[in-house]
Amino acid sequence: MIIGQVRLTERHTMQDFAHPMRWLVDECHPEAEIIRVVLDNLDPHKPASLVETFPPAEARRILKKLEFHYMPKHGSWLNMAEIERCSWYTSPGAFTPDDGYAYPLS
Repeated sequence: MIIGQVRLTERHTMQDFAHPMRWLVDECHPEAEIIRVVLDNLDPHKPASLVETFPPAEARRILKKLEFHYMPKHGSWLNMAEIERCSWYTSPGAFTPDDGYAYPLS
């Protein structure tokens, strides 16, 4: 189980979702048969993001190991986490994302 890592990007694109999913499958849990991923309903958080980003065989290989579970659209704890994460960008002198790195939560 991966707890305590956040990957920040400036946008929410399909590629911003697809590359961390490949990292999860290939580097974090290469021995796992199935990886259950809990997500909010943001548009890029769909299997189509992997299909659009990677060649078909690569997307199928990654998707074969992922099982997506989506939170309710209204009132989920992930919505609250998203609000908090967005505040990092809007607070004066706050955190600036460093492209492509994972940061431990404290």
